[in-house]
Amino acid sequence: MSILTQIILTNLFLSLDNIVIIVSATKNLRPKLSNILRLLGICLTPLLVLLFIWLTSFLLSMSWMHIRILGGVLLIYVNYDMLRNIDNNNHENVRSEGIAEAILSIVAADLTLSLETSISLLSIVTKNGAMLGGKEIGQIVIGLLICLPILLLFGKAVSKLLGKYTVITYLCAGYLVFIAVEMIFADESIQVFFHAINFTLTTFTAALIGILVVVASLFTSSPKSFGSPERRKEMVVLGFATVAYALFTTIRITYLNTGPIIDGARFYTEQMLGFTPCGANAVYTLSIPPHLFPIFMIFLSGILYGYSVSERPSFRHYIRRFKQSITCMLLLITFHILICIVGLTNTLGFGSFNPWSLVNLLLQVFILVIYLSIFFFIRSLSKIKAVGTFGCLMFLLLEDLLTEVFLHIKPLQFFVVLLPDYYVHILQTQITTSIIPIQLLLAGFSTIFGTLWAGYFFFNRVKN
Repeated sequence: MSILTQIILTNLFLSLDNIVIIVSATKNLRPKLSNILRLLGICLTPLLVLLFIWLTSFLLSMSWMHIRILGGVLLIYVNYDMLRNIDNNNHENVRSEGIAEAILSIVAADLTLSLETSISLLSIVTKNGAMLGGKEIGQIVIGLLICLPILLLFGKAVSKLLGKYTVITYLCAGYLVFIAVEMIFADESIQVFFHAINFTLTTFTAALIGILVVVASLFTSSPKSFGSPERRKEMVVLGFATVAYALFTTIRITYLNTGPIIDGARFYTEQMLGFTPCGANAVYTLSIPPHLFPIFMIFLSGILYGYSVSERPSFRHYIRRFKQSITCMLLLITFHILICIVGLTNTLGFGSFNPWSLVNLLLQVFILVIYLSIFFFIRSLSKIKAVGTFGCLMFLLLEDLLTEVFLHIKPLQFFVVLLPDYYVHILQTQITTSIIPIQLLLAGFSTIFGTLWAGYFFFNRVKN
């Protein structure tokens, strides 16, 4: 995408929220006066943008200011504020009592928008290392001049369209987040760090985050998905944590594949991870580190466990919640695997596919289902959500300890096959025998059925 196109789109999208404020601030005035103030408010913005560019352009020459990081963070905050206003219907509550209040609202909106836009446009025109000169200033001026008649002619229509179709605002927010992340990645310090760890998926990461913002906005605004808005927001946070984990896993494997020397010793990826790093083997990343996804399952069980007041406690409802948690778990795993496949294929190649990889993935998913059933059981023992979360975390800590104890004491070695942690560590290496999968299925189904029945029994007891 050309620099001029990015300037035009960024300025238009940032102006959308400002247009809504201007229209809302002048809607109760006389039509003639309302049109004049609306015209002045829209025309004032590009002048203020150029003024702020002149005032802040020298900051780009000061690397210690990290103006691109500041601009990216500011742009992300603008998006957050815009999406929050949609949720709270703030735009519908804007009141305009007279000319003074309308003018103050317009000036405040123009000043805020102009500062944000100037930093964003400066970061765009200089993101490839170019110095701010006549060509860059010309691109900004041309972009602002192209946007001005569009905003003047279609400003009111756009504001009505935004009020009617909020999905347009979500798409704009996704694009602006993409621009913001690219701005942050363009900072000199960030680029040096990415070069040191051999990370080249900057554009992919920025685009992925922008898409996730749109999907998360649509998901949280949906009235029928997984209960209350608070529950949906918690699931969005868990989804972003999974995506971040997938990206950091890709970064880690890519870096280790360079054979780095740490503390005088050279590290080899295959020996450390137990598999050849490539896109085809991305399924093995599900257990690196082995306890991170089980921790995700703790929070997922906390989000979906429980009942509303209108629901009658029954085993059917208990199983339905458990099934919902499995569905969400599969979505998180799919996101993680797809991101790792794309990232590792882009950096290390796809490689050759081993059929045992699919078996490994299915067994790892089955282990996470075991963990979910255990976490549902632990949560059924307490009415307080925080206590249940603490109990689940304590189970993971004690399970790791028990695995070591059972492995080193002969009379107790049989009990180690009942612990999911034992199989998690085995699946970090490639499976070459069918004994372990069969053993895992037998122990796993026994654990799942036992904990589900026991969990419902204790849940019903606590409820009554």
